[in-house]
Amino acid sequence: MKKFFIFLFIVALVLFFTNPTEEKHHQAMEKECKRDSPFFGWLCAGIATNLTVYDSYFIASRTSIKDKTISYGFLGMVFINREELKKEEASEN
Repeated sequence: MKKFFIFLFIVALVLFFTNPTEEKHHQAMEKECKRDSPFFGWLCAGIATNLTVYDSYFIASRTSIKDKTISYGFLGMVFINREELKKEEASEN
């Protein structure tokens, strides 16, 4: 039982120290926007980075616009919810 708690503690430490920062979330959103539309990517990137709210849960994090998750991250990686990003980009235009 003691080994199990040590294992959980180590996993929690790894997750804590590899939790992506707000800047990493913004970089991933900008990259995603520019990948889809190089010309209008700057508009999407501006919307994504200026209107998002960053939430850190210590072992994972997310960014959202109006309570809709745009990206989530853990273990140093950021994953983009493309459908929500497209919806928000369309609603802002």
